[in-house]
Amino acid sequence: MVRSLNGRLLLSYIAVVLVCLTLVGLGLLLVVWSSPLWTGAAYLRLEVVARATLARVRAQPPPSPEGLYALLAQTAQEHSVRVLVVDAEKVIRFDSEGAWEGKRLEEFAPPRPFPESGRGTFVAPADGRWAFVARSVPGAGLPPLTVLFLSPQSRLLMLAWFAENLLPPLVEAGLIALVLSVPLAWLMARSVARPLEKVAAAAGALARGELEQRAPVSGPQEVRDLARAFNRMADRVAAVQRAQRDLVANISHELKTPLTSIQGFSQAILDGTATDPAAVGQAARIIHEEAERMRRLVDQLLSLARFDAGQVEMRRQPLDLVPLLGQCVERAALRAEETGNDLSLFAQSPLPVVGDPDW
Repeated sequence: MVRSLNGRLLLSYIAVVLVCLTLVGLGLLLVVWSSPLWTGAAYLRLEVVARATLARVRAQPPPSPEGLYALLAQTAQEHSVRVLVVDAEKVIRFDSEGAWEGKRLEEFAPPRPFPESGRGTFVAPADGRWAFVARSVPGAGLPPLTVLFLSPQSRLLMLAWFAENLLPPLVEAGLIALVLSVPLAWLMARSVARPLEKVAAAAGALARGELEQRAPVSGPQEVRDLARAFNRMADRVAAVQRAQRDLVANISHELKTPLTSIQGFSQAILDGTATDPAAVGQAARIIHEEAERMRRLVDQLLSLARFDAGQVEMRRQPLDLVPLLGQCVERAALRAEETGNDLSLFAQSPLPVVGDPDW
């Protein structure tokens, strides 16, 4: 089974050519069957046989009826035709096949007695359709006789004539069409497959982590749309990767702040900086609050994956910003003091905002 796109497109083009040739052949067959071409070919052949036979009759002394019948029987055998001799009463006096002798020609329902052209067709009930060419017999001593040279018009013979005369040129034309269409089909297939191969190569590079890789926008419109869609997807993947890096950086920053406070106030307790019970209690309270904040941050990390799906919402509520700023100053004051800085807050309450105090 052909798996490549090039092979499948090539086979489809070859199949189209073969189907078209088949349809053309069937159309010609129907045209030949319904047109006078098939009957005309039979008339032409019978005319040649009739002229040759009558020339032989004229070249001999006036024959007797028996001599004429013998000559006509020989002609029928040599040229594979059927010969009838009909008298003035339309009675068949001679049949080269012997089946119709003594019958009247009207039994075969001819369309008219004899056309002026001396040719026509009739249908025999048990023998099908026949084309005939009629000629009068020359010579003295013979009664008025008409010789009918007959050729069967069966479908089998028509098919044989079609196969002999029209099928060979049709096959030759088909072979020429195939020879010409295969390179053209290959070029058309490549024009579609090459842009797809470039998109596939870009997809492979993206899977290997080359986030800057993009597919060239070329080829048919559908392939262009595919390349644009792939590039949009690649942009989104790169944006997600950047967002992940930013998330890691933000998480590190958010965890660093409470860890710094916990480290500073615990160090104050350990080295004796906070000596009185009030200072120790304040340090312990801040350590507890920062540890609680860290716990909430860690818990909320598990919920970040659901933000894109809209399953997690921030707890937005009215807040006074001054107490929050005071907590931040209080937690950073010890670190500022260690570096020789004085950190103070000057703000007039209230400063109303809407937000989540944990974020």
